[in-house]
Amino acid sequence: MLQASRVQSSALSMTGPTLPTNVKPTDFVSYVYKELDDSYKHFGTRMRIIGLNENNADVYQSPTGAMGYFSLATKDSKTPTIINGGSGGIGIFTDPTTNNGYFFELAALSVENVDQYTDSDNIANMIFYKVLNEKNNTDIKKKAVPAVMWSGKTSVTVDDGKFAGEYRVKAETHPTVYDLGIEYKLSTNVDEDGDVTNTITFYLYVNNKLVGSVEDADPILNRKQNVCLFVRGTSKCMFENILAVKADQASNYVDPYETPSVGFTGFEKETNFDPATGRYTLPKIIGDGYLKGISPITTKSGSIYFEEFGTIMREMAYFNIKYDKAFPAFISKILPTFNSLRGYSVGGFVPGAYGAEFLVFNTTDTVLELSEATGNFLRIGGITFTQQAQHEYTIDEYFQEKTNMSNPTTYGKVINSPISNKANYQNIKNSRIDYGRNEFNINAEYIQSTSGAENLMSWITKKIVLPRKSMGLEIFANPALHLGDIVTIDYQSGDSSIDAVTDSSTRFVVYSIDYSRDTQGPSMTIYVSQIPNVTGGSS
Repeated sequence: MLQASRVQSSALSMTGPTLPTNVKPTDFVSYVYKELDDSYKHFGTRMRIIGLNENNADVYQSPTGAMGYFSLATKDSKTPTIINGGSGGIGIFTDPTTNNGYFFELAALSVENVDQYTDSDNIANMIFYKVLNEKNNTDIKKKAVPAVMWSGKTSVTVDDGKFAGEYRVKAETHPTVYDLGIEYKLSTNVDEDGDVTNTITFYLYVNNKLVGSVEDADPILNRKQNVCLFVRGTSKCMFENILAVKADQASNYVDPYETPSVGFTGFEKETNFDPATGRYTLPKIIGDGYLKGISPITTKSGSIYFEEFGTIMREMAYFNIKYDKAFPAFISKILPTFNSLRGYSVGGFVPGAYGAEFLVFNTTDTVLELSEATGNFLRIGGITFTQQAQHEYTIDEYFQEKTNMSNPTTYGKVINSPISNKANYQNIKNSRIDYGRNEFNINAEYIQSTSGAENLMSWITKKIVLPRKSMGLEIFANPALHLGDIVTIDYQSGDSSIDAVTDSSTRFVVYSIDYSRDTQGPSMTIYVSQIPNVTGGSS
């Protein structure tokens, strides 16, 4: 039996090869690439750097396949001068024939506090660089040389790779799962001489936060639509997914990449106050940038390539609901959850005056409960104009209006005569004297006007105001006869062809059935009521 508290997930595990002694491990990168079918603008992956948490005075953590990344002088003689690490990341525009491309790399270092080193400003564990072939090289196989374009420092913690996820529902200071993202914008510039130059601006994301941007005035010319995942040297990393997103120009009349992640990616709206929770749901750009744009009345918000390494099954449900508090609604929307730990995305929300239809996508890998007892409470709010009072419209009130001699009603060529209505009302009062008052109520919640209630009452009175026959008939037991069946009675008196009970064309509805058994065998008694032959009227 699966436990809901554990992560039901999988990943692509990559481990660098064992290298010859004459090859420096940190100079070697292993990658796998994917050819894309479109010119996507945003690329991302979710990764873990595998290792062990040592948490002692000398070594903070030990990445698997750790290599020497930095050799620096220390302020304390007890501090090791060699900083080991393991790293990996995502690359775009990668060319497998030349190894050219742009790479965004995240490294986990063995030391927690780098300020204890005299040259700590040169230590970085977030690096964005491009790789080009070495110029002025006469070798047939030119070397691919990296050129660092941006670097930064952050806290990166290794993961044990066991997918133990109980802590995802608790507060976690340092999550061990990281979402990396690269977004770019291509600009074309024309100088005074008419020369055309292209510039690419890259925006870099870690865990849905914009950590840096860089402009490349001399971009790679042969940019293949490829995306890759890589590890450095002998490092070991696990990648849970890879994605590429492109905004649809038909639904975005303003270029969403004029500024980073505006309108399309939605990264500026952080919804999870616990950073650990977001690491176990679909990437935010998929939920907010694509799933929300699925609608039957608008064009799609974007195109995506998304692949999860494994067999993670998530559910999508279709809802077509009616409002239960107030209606008709002028506007309505899905309300945010009260604790911002929502595990679903809503797409195709089409609101109406009395209800709405929409899709709910489960963005987690567990079962969701959309109730007020959880953080996934599904609520709809809006603006309406309605009264908090109920009015009971009776048949007496109806006939008092229809028998008013000073207010005859005309429907086209048909005149609703107060005289005929007064005769029908008198028949009802006579029936009450003979048989007593028989009442029934109809709870019509969605009638919001007097005219609607009047039309419904008019249709009902035409059905019940005429005299009807009701009778009970003892017949042979017939199991094929059920409540609600429409029947006719064909019963003649003696040898004549005269109907003894009622006309054989009169229809009756069966409203009650009694069964009995005696020495003669089983029998049944059915109770039927005449269906009046009334035309006209509307509901």
